[in-house]
Amino acid sequence: MTMPTVDQTPAATRTNRFALVLLGLLLLAAGVLGLVASFGGFGAEAQRSPFLDPTTRDFAASHDWFWLAVAVAALIAAVLALLWLRAQFSTSRVRSLPLESDRSRGATTLKISALERACVDELESHRGIGRANAVLVGDAYRQTLILSVSMDGRETVRAVDEMVRSEVLPKIRQALDDTTLSVRVEYKLATRPTRAPG
Repeated sequence: MTMPTVDQTPAATRTNRFALVLLGLLLLAAGVLGLVASFGGFGAEAQRSPFLDPTTRDFAASHDWFWLAVAVAALIAAVLALLWLRAQFSTSRVRSLPLESDRSRGATTLKISALERACVDELESHRGIGRANAVLVGDAYRQTLILSVSMDGRETVRAVDEMVRSEVLPKIRQALDDTTLSVRVEYKLATRPTRAPG
């Protein structure tokens, strides 16, 4: 089953863009400097000299903690890279929502997986829709419902969209008691129209 695309927040997008541009510029500068040095751009002595000068090599050989510090720094960098990768694949998908705002009356929550399944069943029961999926993202205060609808070719996109907005979305908003719920619908056209039986 194809999952709907979940966009990152603008702040996360800007942070990622800045970090990647900065990292790219640093790596590019290091690569250019290395190439220039290897072709003698900084003189013959720099071209023939090893990456680590004798003073650095002697210091590393006489201090056992040097390579341990290098290993710790590399480990920290690896952990930070893994955390960054994890953040890229994580989403703000909502798992449950409180239905009772007054806690003195008890705690009632709605499992969003049940709502998403109901949305899928409702969508797939209509003519023109072959497959569907639903994901609710956001937080406890503001959510966005992302619907992914795969057409089967028996109805036009306009007809299906009118049906979704007039029949399906009101039921969803009523279930969440949120008439202002933000909804994004993604339509995927059928590659081969499906003929109606008979």
